[in-house]
Order: sequence, then C-alpha cells, then structure tokens
Amino acid sequence: IRQTLSSSDKDDSLRESMKPFVRKLVLPELDRLGWSKSENEPHLDSLLRPTVIAMAAGADHQPTVDHSLNLYRQLIDSSKPVDPDLRSIVYSTAARLGADKEYAELINLYEKTTSADERVTLTGAITSFEQPEIHAKVLQYVRDGFVKPQDILYWLAYSLMNRHARLSTWSWIKENWQWLADTIGTDLSFYRIPM
Repeated sequence: IRQTLSSSDKDDSLRESMKPFVRKLVLPELDRLGWSKSENEPHLDSLLRPTVIAMAAGADHQPTVDHSLNLYRQLIDSSKPVDPDLRSIVYSTAARLGADKEYAELINLYEKTTSADERVTLTGAITSFEQPEIHAKVLQYVRDGFVKPQDILYWLAYSLMNRHARLSTWSWIKENWQWLADTIGTDLSFYRIPM
C-alpha cells in the first residue's frame, strides 16, 4: 500500500501517516507474543513473532526500536548473540537509524562470519542505509572483490529494494554492466537484473 499510494520514493508523508495505524494493528500481537519463544508455543506464533516485531520497528514503536538497538549494541559490544529469527530486524533497525559507525560495524560482522545465511541477512542491513554516501560505499564494495561473485545479486537486489538507493543502484548497474557480465554473466539469475 505504501509503495502504491506514495507519490514518490522521497515522499514520506504517507509512510509517516500510516505508522500510527500499523502500530495499532501490531501492538496487541506484540504484547501477546513478546520477544522470546515460550515453552510449547504454537509453531505459527514462532513464525508470526518476527513479522510483528519488524512491523512495530518499521512503524517506529519506540520500545521496539529501543529494544532492537539494545540487542544490537549487546552483540557489537559484548558479542551477545541475537536470536537468529530476529537478527534481520535488529541489523536493519540499526542500519535504518544509524550512519557510518553502524555501517563499519555491520561490514565487520560480514567479514567475520562464515555462515552464508548470516551474510545474506547482513547484506539486507548493509544495503538499507538511507544516506547516499554510505550507499556509494556499498556499491564500491561490490566491485572491489570483497563480495563473492555468487553474492553480488543479493547486494544489487537489496539495494534496488532500498527506496533511498534505487536510482543510484540502477545507474551503477548500467555503468558497470560489462563488469557484471564478465563477473557473473553465466549465472542464471543475471539476466533478471533489469526486471
């Protein structure tokens, strides 16, 4: 609805006016579900929790944002692990509200992890910063050999989903098309990039 009704990627008026409505919808479920799995919890509640928390964080429910950022700081400052089901929310909230410091921290996590799934989760956060100068670094990172060829399409797809980086990402793709073709042109997904 937000994408359809918004007059542009830069117009936040509709997004902001929808946040109280989203909070009203999700807070009763967030209160019911909480942040942690309970014993003998129904499977669907376990699946619903990350969605509800993500919606609350995205709607700027301050206690949810604060708790996400607290979990993020505990991970960064004292290596306290975050529930795998909630990592993408925690990372993305830190990125959405963060800047250069959080970018460097997320890149550091990306460099250290040996898990392919964790790299994809971190990619989603790293590519979600709103600042153009950070996103320029993200795109340079793709080309510098830091990102494995099999992961390049994740970086580009997530960057294209970031409304603050969509146009710059598309320009980068056009300017670097030959490099992309040479690097990942044999990947079956390569020809889907323009779509």
